[in-house]
Amino acid sequence: MVIGNQLEILSVPFQASLLLFTPGELSNFLVLADNSFTRTVDDFDADGNYLHAEPGPNEQLWKRLETDVDPWYDPIFDSGQPLDYSDVFCCSCPDYSHAIIRMPEAGGNRQQRFPLPSAMSENTYNQLGLREAAGVVQSWETLRHRTSFKMCKHSVATMFHHKIKVQEPKQYPSFDSRVKFEEKLNKDMDQVAEEFRSQLKRSEITTKEIVYLLAQGLNLDEIETAYVMLNSRY
Repeated sequence: MVIGNQLEILSVPFQASLLLFTPGELSNFLVLADNSFTRTVDDFDADGNYLHAEPGPNEQLWKRLETDVDPWYDPIFDSGQPLDYSDVFCCSCPDYSHAIIRMPEAGGNRQQRFPLPSAMSENTYNQLGLREAAGVVQSWETLRHRTSFKMCKHSVATMFHHKIKVQEPKQYPSFDSRVKFEEKLNKDMDQVAEEFRSQLKRSEITTKEIVYLLAQGLNLDEIETAYVMLNSRY
């Protein structure tokens, strides 16, 4: 504002507010990843025969977990079946978590596990949180994998303990293909370093692994995961 030959500048503080909730008059929505859907049904065949021993009174029936559900093709929201949250079976193995956790109890050289990987890793922005915990956890998990339905041989074994079996594959390899694969697998495993094999063993699970798999089950983001990994008492 100009008054005479003087210029006056008036500064007014700006007060902003941040609402941590959605106003009631607006509609809410939930975004679900298309690779996170599964279907759980009682384990009967096409003729209605129960595929296990006759259950006792009040005994829980075996369930079959079908993981090949495509929400873009299969009727999900108009099939008449309720859409519900399922139980989560978590694991800290590299196959499930796409991460390697430092284990001070291991006898190998732990320094070889510290550097962050360059191949298959996320960009710097997405890994901003876990980079702070580089000495504790090394992760190459992508956002699509984190929001998907994850499964490994350890979680499948836990499901089986709870009377949930995973749907068998639709096609099986030939006998010759299986034999060649077993021979190649045995040859490859003989060439793997001892420290890598000990890293994949599921014995002597540490508290760090338990904290990390709980973070996986709660679907914490990278910042929250790094916080609990760095601030938990082991």
